[in-house]
Amino acid sequence: MDINRLLGIRIKKIRKELEMSQEELADKADMNVANIRQIEAMKGNPTMESLAKLARAFQIRPVDLLDFDREYRKLELFEDTEQMLRELIAPLKPHEQAEIVSLVAMVVSTMR
Repeated sequence: MDINRLLGIRIKKIRKELEMSQEELADKADMNVANIRQIEAMKGNPTMESLAKLARAFQIRPVDLLDFDREYRKLELFEDTEQMLRELIAPLKPHEQAEIVSLVAMVVSTMR
């Protein structure tokens, strides 16, 4: 299966899972709706800039658009996640909090 076909299928699937219309996606990605339709119809070659815009609109990393073997996962805003972590570890002793923060930082660094 060629990459344009896989990419078109993936973009359409993510868009539908996020309950976005093609028009909404085009607006969020700052793209023309005709470009979205063309990509989803597996015609033409989207540019790297287009892929970056689509990823930003979906709130995922651009590489996640091309990782056809994995399901996408929507990224949460870092500030929200950081605040949630702080609230979860607040009852712990300072040295325990430091260990958890260090562990999370190590895990995050391996994901990049």
